[in-house]
Amino acid sequence: MKETSESIDLFSQKVNAAKGSPLKILNADARFLLESQQAGGAGYTGIATNFYPQLLSWMCQHFDDESEMVDELQTFFTEKQSIVNHKYLQNAKVFLKYFDVDMETFSRVSDFEFTQSEVRDLVNLKDEIVKFEDRIK
Repeated sequence: MKETSESIDLFSQKVNAAKGSPLKILNADARFLLESQQAGGAGYTGIATNFYPQLLSWMCQHFDDESEMVDELQTFFTEKQSIVNHKYLQNAKVFLKYFDVDMETFSRVSDFEFTQSEVRDLVNLKDEIVKFEDRIK
């Protein structure tokens, strides 16, 4: 089940309620991915997957490692969530173009113009993601 409350307390309550059943609880808020995994969550299924799926996957597999990378990634997820949320869904399409995904950037749910500053934020995000991906290889 995709849990969207944006509350680690509610998330944890649902994980505890699902114990012993086949129901699995997945977090939809990358800002508390580490906490949700530590609370017994079954993974992540939120909009940040459009931006950094490899990093989110790595975190779900390595959340219990005692490493600086886990803490650095969680800080990154928290700090970058505002960019991920800003003008979503269309921003994800603009972002993916910078990874050479051949696609249109219009969206049936939104039609935004992007300022140079907003595009620069997406390009900088891409650069930071690439650096993290190089480190987790």
